Amino acid sequence: MGYFKILIDSIVAGLGTVENSNGNIEKSEYDILAVKFRNLPSGKAVHDNGDGSFDYVDAPVDPDPELGDAEALEILMGGAT
Repeated sequence: MGYFKILIDSIVAGLGTVENSNGNIEKSEYDILAVKFRNLPSGKAVHDNGDGSFDYVDAPVDPDPELGDAEALEILMGGAT
């Protein structure tokens, strides 16, 4: 099992697992991030400090207000072009 995170400007934009592959993070980091996301306050994002620690910061403004949550999820899941 591989564990991975997706960073955009030091903000954790994605977190997941993949079978039969290596990830880019260890399970311990994945577990920490999973707890952070479960307890994510409204309007906040998770910032990767680069030293193994994470903080809540104000969520960045959506650069494409025409793109809704459903469309963004569809793109992340690979179903849209």
